[in-house]
Amino acid sequence: MLDEIYYLVKFANFSHENLIRMPIYERRYYLAKLIQEFEKKKEFTRFIKSKISINKKGIIEVEVLKGQESFRIKSLIKSNNWAIFKSGKENFKKGELIDCFKPLVIQ
Repeated sequence: MLDEIYYLVKFANFSHENLIRMPIYERRYYLAKLIQEFEKKKEFTRFIKSKISINKKGIIEVEVLKGQESFRIKSLIKSNNWAIFKSGKENFKKGELIDCFKPLVIQ
């Protein structure tokens, strides 16, 4: 990734916008508080389209969006995050901490 930054600085008109558009090769995981209950099959890990926000207390919250089927576009457009519901557990309660990550964006 350092090579990409070097070439971006050397050959492009360096600006904040160029830096944002750079490919991100690492996904950064973080924990977010689930704001509603979620249920899935115990033996599967699910990557769910979701939306994160920060409440008044500064806590990251995650909302599972409706319409998770692959042909549903609306939830994909509204999402800004992927929530990971790992195998081995069937029911996730409101207030639990869930692993989340931002989608990989390459422009």
